[in-house]
Amino acid sequence: MDVDPIRQYLDAKAKFDHADSALTNLISFIGHVARTMDEDHLHFTVGNVKTKFPREAREGYKLDANEWPTAEKIAETFAEFHNARIEARNAWRRLSDDDRRNIAPPPETE
Repeated sequence: MDVDPIRQYLDAKAKFDHADSALTNLISFIGHVARTMDEDHLHFTVGNVKTKFPREAREGYKLDANEWPTAEKIAETFAEFHNARIEARNAWRRLSDDDRRNIAPPPETE
């Protein structure tokens, strides 16, 4: 039994939307931490590490080291985004012209 190209596209688009959301959240989190470090570096500390901070520094933002993404997690999130984008784009291209007129394309298909 052949797989319906519309179903393939919708599944690929859902996977892309999920990957795009995960990447957006990752970028937002890293950006928030970077802005906080820049704006209040005198009171920026990191928790759940062996390094001890002076008391006066502990009055501001405390990054939980367990929440900071590893390089592997960053790479994985970007790779999932790129792969899902390509998969959605390819599934879109397999749709008939009639189907493409009635279904929204994935971002960056052109």
